[in-house]
Amino acid sequence: MINSSRAAFLLVCLLLVVPAATAKHPLKIFHGAPNYQECLEKSKVPDTPFSRRLWVSTKAVIEAFKQDDPRPLWAMINFPLKSGPLESELLSGRISDWFEPEVYQKVVSADPICRGFRDDNSEGLLDGNIWLNGNGRITAMPQTIKKSFDFGKKEMVTWDDGTYIPERCIQYHWSSSDNLEEMSERWKIPFDDLASMPGMMVSKLSQEALCPSWMSNCADKDRLSLAKPKAECSVTEKDVRPDLLKDGRIGENIDPYLGLPDYYEVLGVIPNKVCEDNSSGDYKVTKCFSTKTHLYRDYRAGVHAIYEAERIGPIKFFDTENELKEFLRGY
Repeated sequence: MINSSRAAFLLVCLLLVVPAATAKHPLKIFHGAPNYQECLEKSKVPDTPFSRRLWVSTKAVIEAFKQDDPRPLWAMINFPLKSGPLESELLSGRISDWFEPEVYQKVVSADPICRGFRDDNSEGLLDGNIWLNGNGRITAMPQTIKKSFDFGKKEMVTWDDGTYIPERCIQYHWSSSDNLEEMSERWKIPFDDLASMPGMMVSKLSQEALCPSWMSNCADKDRLSLAKPKAECSVTEKDVRPDLLKDGRIGENIDPYLGLPDYYEVLGVIPNKVCEDNSSGDYKVTKCFSTKTHLYRDYRAGVHAIYEAERIGPIKFFDTENELKEFLRGY
């Protein structure tokens, strides 16, 4: 059951590239066949255990869609998805709740498929829409209908004088981990603690601004610290991009380059208790909010706090918005 289900949702990966109403570039659908032998002949792939599992599994997916039953799909997905429904959301309704009618109908009327696939440990991207890991289990479903983020009030977070917090002060766990490794080594804080609960690590020590070892000298904005002061994290309207600001997003009015966040948005202002429960308590929390930082072809989510004495620091780091949602569901 587990082995066959690993490949099952590949059907959805190939079929859900049918665009939602707003998509501009329809992508081709891989057509299968009603029986396995015909499927092999059409696809020209060899008869392997993987292709056989794939045909059997996608047949089961089609049946699940016909019955509009999310339970068979639940067993085929790695939760939390990077994009798509939460586990509880998927199981609380019907499959059709998550897809445009035309996309849903394409799956219902499809034939099971045969196709070769890299069966290794790397992540694979199919047609730029559906991500799978090397075992064929779904990690992201961007073609599902987007649901609104309903944790807290969505509003701009500024300093008391109305100045803005630049994106460089909305911290996140770099994909290289260099930023956290540097702070961990210099402050003698266990890396895993810093990565999993940065808010608990905020203290007078972590307010120290470190010039990273890979730079011989650095400006204030390049220094690393957990609780950054307003003096380094305050910009005026002329310093931010007007095209982003009109949509409630903040990006500095400079030429972006690879490696720097492009912009961030506040997903919701949430109860201070969330930040208080996950911070050291050394400093009073005056505002707690969740963020989404848009990077080059990627993003990071997080929870941040504004502390007394006008400092800002991270409370929690998340790789995906769904991980953030799962965390906030506990409050």
